[in-house]
Amino acid sequence: MNGMIWTIALMVLTSGLFGSQMDWMAQGNRALDAGYPRQAAAAFARGLDIRLRTEAPAEELLHLRVRLATALMEAGQDRQAEAILQEAGKSAAPLASGLVRAELLNVWSALHLKRGQLSAAEGELQEAWHIAAQSLEAEDLRPTVLHNLAAVEMRTGRYAEALGTEREAIRVWEHTLNPDHPNLIRAYASLASLEYMMDHAHEAKPAMERALASAARTYGPTHPLLADLLESDALILDRLKMKKQAQQERTRARNIRGGVASTTDDLRTWDIREAPDSQVHLRTK
Repeated sequence: MNGMIWTIALMVLTSGLFGSQMDWMAQGNRALDAGYPRQAAAAFARGLDIRLRTEAPAEELLHLRVRLATALMEAGQDRQAEAILQEAGKSAAPLASGLVRAELLNVWSALHLKRGQLSAAEGELQEAWHIAAQSLEAEDLRPTVLHNLAAVEMRTGRYAEALGTEREAIRVWEHTLNPDHPNLIRAYASLASLEYMMDHAHEAKPAMERALASAARTYGPTHPLLADLLESDALILDRLKMKKQAQQERTRARNIRGGVASTTDDLRTWDIREAPDSQVHLRTK
């Protein structure tokens, strides 16, 4: 499957056979879900270029720029993402109360979270929630905003609030997404992190196991995200006095990374990790 996805990604990058008929948005979304943000960015950039030349509606262009910025951030290209967001902001005024503006606010909040600008991030998420809560079309966005609000709450030490917010995001996503969707992988990892921070290691363990199992099925056994999850699981096992199992998880993580150990030993860094998921969630369904 990974080979097939990589083939599709190369087509996105190099093929000119499909022209404007290619569904670049769908290609980009699939690449993001498969863990290939650079290929996703290439797809969104190609789609944006085509739609700019065909004078697409402003709302469609704004949505494409939001998706492109999302992919760039997940690829760790924050400066490029910021430039795209600034460009998107120039066209956002006519859509000030629209759902796409809420998506734009959501991605800006992720960037501000990565920079430690928590007050700005929370303000953007509160505004995004105000828009999404009143829109019948915002079913996909609402749990995303909740998930990101939980990240802010966790970063500011409001663990109990964050736990309730994250659980609500999971409740909604479990009714709309397949069980191994990347959104739920991240949400369960966030839930495990919160339980750990609240000294509830026994509750954190099943949540992390859920995230690990889904990540292995979705991304395969050698994806870097799996290594991050394994190291987070090792911290939980340490607290449960399961030292042997913890060492096994760290060994698996090093093997995935080619023998390189993690540079951090703090579970919170997975949950607010800066690439590709600070556990702020950039994407909707």
